[in-house]
Amino acid sequence: MSNFAKHAERVTHFGIAVTAGLLALTACTPQVDRDVQVNDCTVSVATQYVTQYGPLDEVTWAALREECTRQVERGEWP
Repeated sequence: MSNFAKHAERVTHFGIAVTAGLLALTACTPQVDRDVQVNDCTVSVATQYVTQYGPLDEVTWAALREECTRQVERGEWP
């Protein structure tokens, strides 16, 4: 195989890998958006909680995150 053919093969494989990566990223974008919304909600609600009640424990954090997940899934979180 000539040097040109080897180079062309590498470039083709790289192009396929990049395309597959971009397709995977595009496919998971709604999930990423959802995760960002859940994180925004959780931090917002946790900040309000800490202001009113004091430090959070892991159980309370998990409960707040679950509630925020439900709110995002129902479209109730901006």
